[in-house]
Amino acid sequence: MTRSTKLHRVHLWPRAAAVATLAGLGLVTGCGGDDDGAGPTAATHFEEWAPWTSPVEAEVGARGVFTTDHGDPELSRGNWSTMDLTGDGRPDLVVTRLAGSASQLGLPGPAPHWRVYPGTDTGFAPDPLEWPTPRLPEQAAEGLVRVAQTSSIDGSWMTSDLDGDGLLDLVELNPESEYITGDPQFGFPADPHWRVYRNNGQGFDPDWIPWSTPASDIGQLGFFAPTLESTSYYLGAWSMLDLDGDARPELVVLRAVSTSDVFGFPGDPHWQVHHNDGTGFAATATRWSVPEEALAGASGVLLTQGETWSTMDLDGDARPELVFTRDGGGRQLGHPDQPHWRVYRNVGDGFAADGEDWTTPGGDGVSTNGFHQPGGGGAAAQDGQWATVDLDGDRRLDLVVTRFAGDPGQPGHPEDPYWEVYPGAEGGFTDPGRVWTLPTELVFTTAGFDRLGHLGDDDHGVWSTMDLDGDHRPELVLTAGSDQRQLGYPDAPSWMIAYGRP
Repeated sequence: MTRSTKLHRVHLWPRAAAVATLAGLGLVTGCGGDDDGAGPTAATHFEEWAPWTSPVEAEVGARGVFTTDHGDPELSRGNWSTMDLTGDGRPDLVVTRLAGSASQLGLPGPAPHWRVYPGTDTGFAPDPLEWPTPRLPEQAAEGLVRVAQTSSIDGSWMTSDLDGDGLLDLVELNPESEYITGDPQFGFPADPHWRVYRNNGQGFDPDWIPWSTPASDIGQLGFFAPTLESTSYYLGAWSMLDLDGDARPELVVLRAVSTSDVFGFPGDPHWQVHHNDGTGFAATATRWSVPEEALAGASGVLLTQGETWSTMDLDGDARPELVFTRDGGGRQLGHPDQPHWRVYRNVGDGFAADGEDWTTPGGDGVSTNGFHQPGGGGAAAQDGQWATVDLDGDRRLDLVVTRFAGDPGQPGHPEDPYWEVYPGAEGGFTDPGRVWTLPTELVFTTAGFDRLGHLGDDDHGVWSTMDLDGDHRPELVLTAGSDQRQLGYPDAPSWMIAYGRP
């Protein structure tokens, strides 16, 4: 069944989506536990397909709701997203703009809003809630269209649960695009803050409250975005990350302006963390230690940002660790004889000074450079695909191989499709791993499910891996075939989902 003798497991949601992580400086999903620490029985496979109902009159265009999120401004299709606005732990379908209109629902009139189709146990409710949104004076006439937007020529805004109450709020960071006009965050430099429109369970409040940010020497624009990946000499580097596991993100500054070095380098390398008290970020930073051995020699930087290191919760304590996956030559650490990642544990006030080896399978038959990054594909065109995700719902990240090197599609496709899963355990990924079976019908693709998600092309349908029913175990969600047209559209539109089950 397998091709080897043994089996070789990125807007910010509430607690159910757990800890966010950094891949370099970009946010990636991590994992964590519920408040009581108990989780569901670990899943072992995807069941056969079951329908997930979708609203018939979503009015988003000739292809229907063919993907879980659509932010393209093309007039022939609307805009929508899936996110938990109602706070019940299940994603809702949120339509922000209809096909044929350039503006948000309710504009140019006096009542801008979104249509929210609440998630249920078997699909999205047929009738929407009207979700009022504020009319931001700084935004253009199109209004709040792209839900996951964080930057545009008309300002910077996002949906995020800043206060940790389990409800996504609307957060406006600056009035206009920082790159086009050079406008800083609100109130900068004397009274820097973001504007938060709280989620009241039925919409966003019409009036904003200030969310204080530190008056940090971070550059000429302040904290104009939730994350800055720029290596500009004139701008610092920062992100929002829940380092302490309290379900509220901190503002984490990695370096100041006019330097490429981590704070305190050499001798006392650290990040500056502004803790979140539920009403804003602390004005005074707390020192968060960074291991000296993780720095790239005299440069004082964390090696190559992005594919080389990330922050993720590997040990399941709801706090991210600092994880290095490859060496300066692009190969996984220890590959091929002793493959591993280097993990610096989260000790509450920083990362441990000494790293630990986190064992991984060898990656033979998957990538010429081993598992040199947490997910994606190998450096060579013929390499396979893998991901680091909590597939079984036990609150630990697993290493999941979805395609072998040199293969045109997923393992076993089409008669006996499966993924190879290496469950997360203390100290590494379990090797040998196990077979994770997938459904055999309704594939609509020549390559099978050769990755966790795909936007569709001639060889693939449109699918994703996400938790739709709120049980903390992701489902395989098929939304369209290779024609990128919603299943059953227009008469009986639906998605098909394969539940993760023990």
